Amino acid sequence: MSDLVEGVKLELTGTAVGKPVTLGNTKPTAALSQAVTDFVDTYNQLQAVLKTETDSTSGALRNDNNATSLARALRALPLTTLTTGAAAGDPINLASIGVSTNRDGTLSVDSTKLNAALTNTPDAVEALFANGTGATGGGIAAALDAISTAAVDQKVTINGNVEHIGLVGSTALYTAAKTKVTDAEAKVATDTTAYQERLTKQYAASDALVAKYKASQTALTNQIAQWNKTG
Repeated sequence: MSDLVEGVKLELTGTAVGKPVTLGNTKPTAALSQAVTDFVDTYNQLQAVLKTETDSTSGALRNDNNATSLARALRALPLTTLTTGAAAGDPINLASIGVSTNRDGTLSVDSTKLNAALTNTPDAVEALFANGTGATGGGIAAALDAISTAAVDQKVTINGNVEHIGLVGSTALYTAAKTKVTDAEAKVATDTTAYQERLTKQYAASDALVAKYKASQTALTNQIAQWNKTG
């Protein structure tokens, strides 16, 4: 029986008392193959978002060094060493099990190379996806964690002050910029209202003055008409 627990095979060799019952195990090659495919699919989705946002012409984050650094770190992932102390010939990174980078930055899987690695060195392939610690030697989870930590928030000391870099720093920068824009918009609205009120008052004053001039003109016209009659 090999379908009760994944990777575990139970072999029953007899029913009589004293007959041996053997427990063996099989490598979950199908699950590992699916894990590689799922990783590549997820990676490509993230890469598509980054490519759009960091596009040199239309990307909202095209001038954000932290976003472009994240994109570069992800592009280097297939060649990143994920295990240490591996035997000669064993896979130590994603590229060695058939994960390659396409010209557009996406990843693809060479199923032939992956199946060969799963057949010949299943333990080494499994180690690539095992949980561990450190940027290298801890499997894909540790490598992704290192990239995430570097991208999200790093702290450096500049002139005695602790500064945030990474996407947290970018977020703070954009939040401050948004606040400035909001304040500027509010000031423009206030100035526009004040200018409108001032123009309205000036127009009203001008209109009253014009009315006064017209009244004077009418009076003069009437006076001249009277003079002409008298003459």
